Amino acid sequence: MICRRPHRPTAPARRPMLLPQAAAVFESHSRVLPPTPSRAALGTVILWALALSSAPVRAPEAQASDSTQCTWTGIRPVKGPHRYRVRGDWCEGLYAKPVAETGSLAIVSLVQLARSGLDSARQLTFAWTADARDSVRIVAESLDPQTPYRMSALRTGMQTTFRWSLETARSEALRASQFGMLAWTWRRIGQQREIVLLPLRISTTPPIAVQDTFAASVVPSTDLKALAVSVGVVQPNGDVRWRYKARSLGKSLYLRDEPVLVLLPRVTGDSLLMVSLVGRTVGDGPVSREFFVRASP
Repeated sequence: MICRRPHRPTAPARRPMLLPQAAAVFESHSRVLPPTPSRAALGTVILWALALSSAPVRAPEAQASDSTQCTWTGIRPVKGPHRYRVRGDWCEGLYAKPVAETGSLAIVSLVQLARSGLDSARQLTFAWTADARDSVRIVAESLDPQTPYRMSALRTGMQTTFRWSLETARSEALRASQFGMLAWTWRRIGQQREIVLLPLRISTTPPIAVQDTFAASVVPSTDLKALAVSVGVVQPNGDVRWRYKARSLGKSLYLRDEPVLVLLPRVTGDSLLMVSLVGRTVGDGPVSREFFVRASP
């Protein structure tokens, strides 16, 4: 079934919701996009509309290269050797938490699932599928609210891998399983320029077993009593051919701050997916958002 995305001129545009901290980073890049009223109509719960209250904050010692590798939006610098700063061709370290966070559901990761042993990893290698023209932002964010920690990098052209040593993170008692990991790029879909998430394939040192499955992990900021997912393939003109619609994720209660896995379907060729989540809060309020994913076999 092909569905044309409805046009509602008066609806406000919505932006993807990510980690409570990384959402501001994502939003700062999405500011260059034109309004997309149709996205507000279809929506998905995985993407937040975070209100940014100020311009990006830069550390006093930040150099010009910070503007590409570091993502200072929505965070404040701290002092110390493990502070968030440039560390070669990436940025990494501790920062001060944002003053406030808003939203209904945050996407915290879009990765290949590991079977076990992730905490033993001393190094992670991320790989993704992208075109030569793409600029790709990679962000790993601590899920531990007591230890705000970020790694970020920007890759362009044919650079489709990134190797990250966990030495600094481990010195702060953080392990690989405590990070949400995301990558995204920008793509024209129909008449709009959209942000597209890129699933990350992960290999580790020492090696661990991984599954042939990719999943988005989302964390609600309020209790939900229902959550259903629809997945469709975006056509060249921007229309969506739905593979399935309103499939329940199978629980009667989704607790606040507890991750929910949303498995991505397997594809036979390079595809652009639109994922739509629709749910109800315990107070019977509606929640709905959308996001795009580039899926590859």
